[in-house]
Order: sequence, then structure tokens, then C-alpha cells
Amino acid sequence: MSHYKLCWLPLTDGVFLMTAMYSKLVGTSEAATRLKKLISMVAPSNSAVIIKGQTGVGKELVAESLHQSSRRKGKFVAVNCAAIPRDLMEAELLGMRKVHLLEP
Repeated sequence: MSHYKLCWLPLTDGVFLMTAMYSKLVGTSEAATRLKKLISMVAPSNSAVIIKGQTGVGKELVAESLHQSSRRKGKFVAVNCAAIPRDLMEAELLGMRKVHLLEP
């Protein structure tokens, strides 16, 4: 179940932007509230974001909420980075191919 709520994002002193925030994050604890506020602050930027945490803490939900709350266009694609071998990570995520040079 997804939820939309209106958020007020601070632009400058005393100036706020009202936006709709998409979220599957439904917690109301202090930590969940801080997380939602952080997502609403980061979402409008074009910054790259690394989400770290132990297995099962909801990193994918945070990533999807961040994507849906942002100006990014396109479908959200979840990637299990732990399943990608370290030496293939760059190629898989950035679309690069390793080139093997043959010596004469």
C-alpha cells in the first residue's frame, strides 16, 4: 500500500515548497519521522545517494520512496548489489564492458 502526503520543503529562510511525497514508509516513531524528513530534503536534489544498512532494515523501501519523491523520470529498478560480483559491479551498474587486449 502506498501513501501520498503533502510535505513542506525549506528552500531558503522562511520560504517553503509544498510537494506531494510518495512513501511506502508508514512508521510514526521518531526515527521513522527523521528518515521521512531526510528523504523529503534529499529527493529534490540531483545528488547520488548511498543507502547502507543490515539485511531487512528497509533499504529498498527507502530507495523507492526517494525515487518516487524525486523529479526523476522513469521506472524504479531495485538492484541487489550483494548478488553482483565485485569485479562486475561497475560494468553492471554503469553499462561498461571490460575489454581484453590481446598482445601480439
